[in-house]
Amino acid sequence: MCKACIQLRKQMLLMDYTSGKLAQRIGRSQGYVSQILCGHVLPDLSDMLGIATALDIPSQEWAQYFAPTEMRELAARKIKERRKKP
Repeated sequence: MCKACIQLRKQMLLMDYTSGKLAQRIGRSQGYVSQILCGHVLPDLSDMLGIATALDIPSQEWAQYFAPTEMRELAARKIKERRKKP
């Protein structure tokens, strides 16, 4: 599990949020939130804002929660894959 995912889970615990409650708060499915929490999905900007708002994460700390090395590497690979497709 990536460091940012652990940070998100810690903040959820502090705020007494389950993945279901967070999903409901940001208008997404619990499965989607679970994928974010496991580091399988990069949330888009609106989802980041929703999560940060729900969990009271200041904008100065977003990088700790949403921009871990693992996720940036995943994004870079996906971009390369898309560029290769005709």
